[in-house]
Amino acid sequence: GLALDLDHMPTGRATRPALWLVGDDRPNNGEIDIIEGVNTQSVVQTTLHTNDGCSMAGQSSSLMTGHWALGTNNQPATNCYVNAPNQFGNQGCGIVGGDQSMGSPFNNLGGGVYATAFETSSIRVWFWPRGQVPSNVQSVSPDPNTWGAPYAYFTLGPQCSTKHFNYLRVVI
Repeated sequence: GLALDLDHMPTGRATRPALWLVGDDRPNNGEIDIIEGVNTQSVVQTTLHTNDGCSMAGQSSSLMTGHWALGTNNQPATNCYVNAPNQFGNQGCGIVGGDQSMGSPFNNLGGGVYATAFETSSIRVWFWPRGQVPSNVQSVSPDPNTWGAPYAYFTLGPQCSTKHFNYLRVVI
């Protein structure tokens, strides 16, 4: 897992606050955009970018509090392939987080904490505003199963193997 405690995030024209995990030879070794936004955006988006064969179609929306970003056909963009039909170029499968999770609203809260759990069955991402962070998040024994529903949930398995994500490096 990975946790990031931020007091402030860049906002305004020509800014692009981000935290990524990216493999060599992208998209063949995948990319996980944990935090991604541009300019004055006030909600985070978490996105997987892969080669062909990784889809979240049919995943229950009850697994998360966020919602799928929309593709060119105004339908949920649940195909993580960077060249997926009916999605914008390099869109991947993105989940939009909650209010105040980015930009000026995030900064006005005094920041917050993002946590990511990368497991064999899923990739889950949470955000908590300052003062609402579960006590064990930054402990030596964090327990994601006690944190409530994540805003982003990507099911891994036959529809999207963990083999889509290899040799990942952190990019801030």
